[in-house]
Amino acid sequence: MIPEQFQTFSELEDLVLRVWEVDPEFVLKQTIAFLKASPVLRRLELHLPRVAEETASELPRRLPFQKLFKSNCLKEVKMFNFQGAPIQLQLGTYFLRNATGLENMTVIRRGQLYEGDGKWTKDCRFMPEVTRKHVRKRLLGDVPSGTKLIVL
Repeated sequence: MIPEQFQTFSELEDLVLRVWEVDPEFVLKQTIAFLKASPVLRRLELHLPRVAEETASELPRRLPFQKLFKSNCLKEVKMFNFQGAPIQLQLGTYFLRNATGLENMTVIRRGQLYEGDGKWTKDCRFMPEVTRKHVRKRLLGDVPSGTKLIVL
């Protein structure tokens, strides 16, 4: 279990967060806890869990966006293994609306596998089912001026 509050990581500028939990509320709380504890965080890589179709239908349709945390320093967000599930789209929307200094948001529909020693490879076991056009269409309305949205 990840605590909702950490000691401050006063020099952490880059964070790679591999999420194993499918529960979207947990993912949101975990991400916000790291953002709060990392006041100078500039780059976040979020590796989302693969959501099975049967699991996706059981997840809540909306994330609990009350008490949201705004980040001023976060400049770049990359979200891997993005399947276009409503919950994932809402998580993307959270970053677009609450990272006030966001310059680039990259949504990657494929996952990556961690090999160790800082090395990653593409996860070719699953082909992306959601189209780039669909992801762009769903997120584009929340992209602030000055922020670049890239969907791969």
